[in-house]
This record gives sequence, C-alpha cells and structure tokens, in this order.
Amino acid sequence: MGLQVELVDPVREPVPAQWDEFVAGQRLLPLWRSTLLTTSAWCAQTPIVLAIVRDPTGVPVALFHARLVGLPVNPTRYLGPRHLGPRPVAPVGAVECRLSPASVLPGVAFAAELDEPGRSAAVRAFERAARHRFGWRCLAVAYRHLTAADLPLVRRRGRLVVETDPPMVLRNQWADPADYLRWLPARWSARLRRINEDIEADPGVTVSVGRSVPAVPAISLLQAVRRRHQSRLLIRPPVPARYLDQLGGLPGTRFVTYTDPAGRLLAFGALHESRDGLLSTFWGNRDRADGGLPNLYFDHYLRAVRLMVAGGHACFSFGKGLREIKERYGAEPVACYSVAGR
Repeated sequence: MGLQVELVDPVREPVPAQWDEFVAGQRLLPLWRSTLLTTSAWCAQTPIVLAIVRDPTGVPVALFHARLVGLPVNPTRYLGPRHLGPRPVAPVGAVECRLSPASVLPGVAFAAELDEPGRSAAVRAFERAARHRFGWRCLAVAYRHLTAADLPLVRRRGRLVVETDPPMVLRNQWADPADYLRWLPARWSARLRRINEDIEADPGVTVSVGRSVPAVPAISLLQAVRRRHQSRLLIRPPVPARYLDQLGGLPGTRFVTYTDPAGRLLAFGALHESRDGLLSTFWGNRDRADGGLPNLYFDHYLRAVRLMVAGGHACFSFGKGLREIKERYGAEPVACYSVAGR
C-alpha cells in the first residue's frame, strides 16, 4: 500500500484536522493554517485545492496548496447575476502549486524528517491525485517559488524550468542585535541608526510590535503598495480583511505598526516565525500625499532584524524586489525557480 492523498476544496469540504496538526507539529508558517486558506479560497479567482499526503500508516508527510488556472470563465453563466459562490472550474488549464495570497511562497511543505526519495514520492502522488480530480482539464502541472534543492523533486523530461526574481535573505550570525549594526558598512549602519532614531523621536508616529493589526485600513495600505508595483495587466483580488483578522490570532505572527496621534494607521508589516526562520510577507504604507512618512520600510527592516537575532532565528527572509537596496544591508539572493509541464 503506497502513499494516500486526500484532496479538499476548502470552500465546499471540511479540511481534515490532521492538516493543522501537521502545521503546528512541523512548525510551518502560520500562513499554512486551514482557517486562512479557507478564507483566501472564498476570494480566489480560481478554485483552490488542498492536498494532504499520508504514509501507509496514515501519518501526514506533506501538504500541497494549489489552484486550477486556465481559460477565463464567466461565473454568472453558472451562478446567475444575483448570486455569489465558489468559482467554477475552468474547462482546461494547469494545476499551479503556490501558497496564496502571499506572492512569494511555494505551495508545498514536507515533514522535516522526510528524505528526498520520500519527498519525490509525495510529489508524484499529489500529481496523480490532481490529474484524477480534474481529469482532462489538467493539461499541465506548475510549481512556483521553488528553491534549487526542490528542483529535482519536480523536474521531468519536457518540463520548463525558469529562474525567477530571487527572495532576499539575511543569515543570522550575531549574538546581539547591536552586533548587526556594527557588522554593517559604516555608511549603511549610520543610515539605519538615523532612520530608527528619527522615528523614535518623532511625536507624530507611534511604533508597536503586536499580535494584530486593524484589518480594514491595513488592507487599503497593502493594496496601495501592490498597485504601485504590479503590472497593470495583472489582476489580483485583494487580501480579505477577514484574513488579516484571523492571521493576527495565530501564534508565530507579529505585526509592526506605525500610527499617527489620531490612531490612524500609517504603515504596517507582517512577520512570521517558522522552523526555517523569520519571514516578512505583507507590507502596506500610506502615500506621502495622504500623510505618510518616509523611511518606515527601513525602520521596519531593522526591527525585524532585531526580532530575528533576539529570537535566535536562522535567517530573515525579506521577500523579493529592491535587490540592490537589500544587499546594502546584508541580505543575499536565494535562487528561485518556476517549473511547468506535463
């Protein structure tokens, strides 16, 4: 008896309890929690599938988060103009594996103790189950945001491999947060110190690190940042406010928030702990024309580094983009790939 795969549409079907038990036991990112994935699935552009892979004894060894992307479908054809509901399945497409709504995370997580042959077997089992689920609609399988170590697991004859924009990662090598600033070149160390000191001394801004963020204004700031940086041709639904509310209640997540004297949110950043280190995901800030302040992004970076060092995390992943700027402050690019094909 081989590996067992259970596929679940979180909008229509209950997620097995073993899903969250695996997330907690393996110290995965809080973004893998089923409550968040279900909320995100309701607002997704295409149907979401969660897959839990178990060994022959029934013990989970891997999780997959995927969606069927393909030809556009008019929902009103199926649901009527006055009704809302889950997105219909595209007539043909590809199963794309990535963890949404975050834009830089792979959609697969393995048990830490699973060796490479076991991981390869889990991938093959997931692909067989996905093809069985979607039938002739599944013309291909795609994986996003993979590391070089994961490539052998999904590489097949005829599959396209593309190196993509790398995430920037700072490796922890300091015993004290102050050691980080002493390690930096004097020019960049002085800049970060000055930014941090100016913000601390500014009576017009209050900085806090906590477990929650006011979701509605936070989503507005997050969307403003996404609109500034994403292509006009890319249509991406906003992160639901309910998602941020639920994320704030989960262990392993902290929000760095900046507010003005009236309590208005100026900026926020989300940080998450996992077995691999500290990760930055969502960032939003108010435009200068709307009362925003400069350099909050870099102040947030320094506070995250302090949390990494104080918490003994192996690294801090600061996401993609702004490569040259992040390299100034010690971050290094980590090769990242997308793979697609039969």
